[in-house]
Amino acid sequence: MELARQLATEAGADRVSLALFAGPHDRAVVHGSDPVLVALDDMDETVGQGPTHELLATAAPVTVEDLHADDDRWPLLSATFAVPPELRGLLLLPLRGTGPGAGGRVDVFGALVLARDRCGPFPLSGTTTALGAATLLATMVMVRALHEDPDTGDDSLDDLIDPRVDVVTRAVGVLGSSHDLPHGEARRHLQALAFTTGRTLHQTAARLLRDEA
Repeated sequence: MELARQLATEAGADRVSLALFAGPHDRAVVHGSDPVLVALDDMDETVGQGPTHELLATAAPVTVEDLHADDDRWPLLSATFAVPPELRGLLLLPLRGTGPGAGGRVDVFGALVLARDRCGPFPLSGTTTALGAATLLATMVMVRALHEDPDTGDDSLDDLIDPRVDVVTRAVGVLGSSHDLPHGEARRHLQALAFTTGRTLHQTAARLLRDEA
């Protein structure tokens, strides 16, 4: 993340996070990502609507000049949660690569998220820098994945991931076991529980695990 932070500063961003995707509903943030952007991602994942969901749906960059003046774009997000007030301008860039067994198909496996604490678009020079940063970071992650040793765990991608991501996975497992639900249905159950309690997915998962302890 240190390199990502350096590149983000050069692009004129105040905050940066890096997300990795294993599927439409399996995402993780890289350890060291900005906590305010991590909170926004948690809200996005909970309601199934927001900047990261738009990037996943379109596989294209997402730009936001003022997150707080864009209520019509993601109405469920703004109606459900108080979006962090310090987040204004956003730029999300997809990380692309060819995974094993993909038959040469290039997929989006992550996102570089840059944010400004002020309104307005990123300058052209900053956007150009960010595009280069996304390409470099995608290459670094792919190289790490390809050289991972399954026996020793050397260069494991797991070392990059914020450990809190395991909270949702564990909570889904608990729900699946206690209610005899398949993984997808258990996750939807957790999401519905988050909605009814007004909490995010991670907050709900953490509370469920504490209650089970």
